[in-house]
Amino acid sequence: MTQYARPDGDVSRDSEWTTSSSGTTDLYTFIDEDTADDTDYIKFNSSWSESTSSVRFSLSDITEPADLSTVKVVFRSKAYQAWFSDIDGRVYLYQGSSEIANKRYSSASAWGGSSFTTIDDFTLTSTEAGNITDWSDLELRFRNNDNEGTGSYIYISQAYLEAGAAVGGGGGGTFNKAIAHPITLPVARPVGRNVFEQR
Repeated sequence: MTQYARPDGDVSRDSEWTTSSSGTTDLYTFIDEDTADDTDYIKFNSSWSESTSSVRFSLSDITEPADLSTVKVVFRSKAYQAWFSDIDGRVYLYQGSSEIANKRYSSASAWGGSSFTTIDDFTLTSTEAGNITDWSDLELRFRNNDNEGTGSYIYISQAYLEAGAAVGGGGGGTFNKAIAHPITLPVARPVGRNVFEQR
């Protein structure tokens, strides 16, 4: 059964990151849904700070998958790039304070262009996934590296980490166990030479 680690808390945010309603708290609730809702999202609005700008989310717990090549970050986004302020971002997966993997998205089109698009090309290598030692301590980070003017935007309406079935076939699914009932078999007892009686 496929596992999904979804945002379950805000870790931190720089001022350029807010919700679709310009809120500054509980950003994770705008991107944590099972089915994407493009009417609510988080957004990056570029500024003149000339510094990188990040938002960080904790992820819900999953179990190590049996196939480490199935681990990938998926998000749904769109972007607009002003002529004087570039969109040059990265998406990161961390375990605690340790970076596990990242992928660069260096233009508005890489973030989906003008329409919300599901971006699912951030697949970890088996080596990167194998470096995760605690699947209950994962963090997803979005960052834009070029913040040299106003007018550029990134919008994200959904994000999660996807992984294959857990080692041993678990991973949050439920199943029913068959209930075994004892079966009483007849017992044979000797009643004479080579003669047995069942009881």
